[in-house]
Amino acid sequence: MIAGTNNVTFDATVPAQANIYGVASALALKASGTSNTIASFYNDTGSTRVGWIGTSGSTTSYSTTSDYRLKENVAPLTGALDRLLAIPVHRFNFISTPGHKVDGFLAHEVAAQVPEAVQGEKDGMEDIGRAVREDGEGEFVDVTEAHCPEGWTWTKTGTRPVYQGIDQSKLVPLLLAAIQELTVRVAALESRL
Repeated sequence: MIAGTNNVTFDATVPAQANIYGVASALALKASGTSNTIASFYNDTGSTRVGWIGTSGSTTSYSTTSDYRLKENVAPLTGALDRLLAIPVHRFNFISTPGHKVDGFLAHEVAAQVPEAVQGEKDGMEDIGRAVREDGEGEFVDVTEAHCPEGWTWTKTGTRPVYQGIDQSKLVPLLLAAIQELTVRVAALESRL
């Protein structure tokens, strides 16, 4: 636990393990004091909190800002059912866990209907290389040029995939709007009986 610190930077190259209440974790976060907020996230300017992780009793909430005062051009969501039906749903396993089947999506297929749910580009790649200190006393391998320390020389050695990610919670508004559209259709059919 780091107390009284506003900014903390972790070195991702150093393995870390935390042990809280006898449970080993790669990272353990605990609320302190009267605040139930574990972490807060701010926009680029640092002036607006845009999300937070909080705890209450034995639950955890992952919140993103949704206050009406931050929004404009608010309109009803229409055509949700058609968009929802256009998203293929698959059963698959990840290559790293061949015996564990899951239900889910392929990010690039979701991006066609709900682009805000997907991060990254289909088939994305990035250049990697070797960073060497000018005095030759240190080096990093497989780093991007953006992560090359100032005063070091970076040389491209190859490329690696940059995998897409999906925030499935961004599908919830579409799901709810589709249910609302179906409810109207069912009510219309029931009124004919």
